[in-house]
Amino acid sequence: MELQTLEKPVSTALKSVESWRAIVGTALGRARVSQKVAAAEMQIAEAQLSRQLSGVEHLSFWRMKAIPAPFWQELVLLIIEFYDLQIGMTEQDRRDCELGRTIRHALERRLA
Repeated sequence: MELQTLEKPVSTALKSVESWRAIVGTALGRARVSQKVAAAEMQIAEAQLSRQLSGVEHLSFWRMKAIPAPFWQELVLLIIEFYDLQIGMTEQDRRDCELGRTIRHALERRLA
């Protein structure tokens, strides 16, 4: 089944996200998983993954299951944010999580 364009208006953090492929690409970036690493984990060529993320070819969730856990954590967070899902957290919990993620990313950039 081909991935379709998302129809809900996007939040501030996801303004550039127009499709599932874009969410996948954003999750890879936030998890600091390069396309080269993701493609290797998926057992496909990097060029093939690039074509998949650009919409030229089918993007396989079956193959994506091999991408490391940080990618999936970011993907889940992006989906929750995009659909504004409530998963048993208060607004303060959500803000705390976002602050924690921001601090983590700042520290990772500083260490890199």
